[in-house]
Amino acid sequence: YKRQVSTQSTGSYKSFVQPIYDEYKEPVYQFNKPGDRKKIQKEILRASQAINEAKAILIVAGAGLGIDSGLPDYRDTTGFWEDFPPAKANGMKYSDFARDEWYKTDPQLAWGFATHLVKMYRDVTPHEGFDILLQICKSKKNWFVMTSNVDGEFQKAGYDPNLIYEVHGSQVAVYATQEV
Repeated sequence: YKRQVSTQSTGSYKSFVQPIYDEYKEPVYQFNKPGDRKKIQKEILRASQAINEAKAILIVAGAGLGIDSGLPDYRDTTGFWEDFPPAKANGMKYSDFARDEWYKTDPQLAWGFATHLVKMYRDVTPHEGFDILLQICKSKKNWFVMTSNVDGEFQKAGYDPNLIYEVHGSQVAVYATQEV
């Protein structure tokens, strides 16, 4: 675990995180020194106790969660859009497809890409981390998921769809807004 967390930030993020850093006097996740194994075990125990004592659980998830299920990262230049031959051939990025204009200027390309995403998301199997988080949620009376993911993995893993907010919507189903 060689992850280092920067204490340099601005705005509300800093006001939220600063008390944590003040308590530790060093980044929380900096485990790369002698004796770190005990430090990690202590932090895992502390997290476990906090979860056990919590009255509610809020899971806030992003693209990193889907990577362990085999979904490529869509933010870098080697993400899943490169698996879509027309995108790879034209050097296009996901952001190039994330505009409605493609459905007007090149509907075949746009719908081809949308279909590619839908198939990939429908075929994915959520990894065991989803099950672990679900068991934690079920141990509480109140829980909720807020995710920027559009892949539907939480629903596939058995989470109550009424307790999931998909910030960017869902790409699991495709609907035509008008007859073509």
